Amino acid sequence: MRTKLRPEEREAIEGFPRLARKFCTLIVSSEEQELHRFLTKVASLLGELYSVAFLLPDVSPVTFRTTFRNLVPKKKLAHRTKRYKFLNEHLAARLGTVNRYWKVFDPPDKNSLVSTTLSDDLADICLDLEAGLALQLNGAKRDDFLWQWRFDFRNH
Repeated sequence: MRTKLRPEEREAIEGFPRLARKFCTLIVSSEEQELHRFLTKVASLLGELYSVAFLLPDVSPVTFRTTFRNLVPKKKLAHRTKRYKFLNEHLAARLGTVNRYWKVFDPPDKNSLVSTTLSDDLADICLDLEAGLALQLNGAKRDDFLWQWRFDFRNH
């Protein structure tokens, strides 16, 4: 990583984990709020997260093993799968009829509508955030968790 960070990059590095924890807390405690209020908060926090994620410095991972999920031990992968299932089911029940939506997979092909769920999207984002936060909390090198945060947000 270059040694001199721009001020907005430093602010993004400091602000991103706070927003990530706030988002994950909101997702896990979704039943504590009226649905419209919950969805409004989700939309607002996602906007903030994306804004900050795009300001994170563009770095390369230092430690290959800690950043690529295809090398995650099977036990941790099984835990992630169980966590995903719990979050997805929890959110699907909470969202009810507003959970399913349609998206255009291939815009030139008018027959390419694909059905998907908001619960899947939100669970995936929450798990990605938790993974990046875990890297940071477990002492991973800064470029590793920064790379993971950028990668997850640019590729989700």
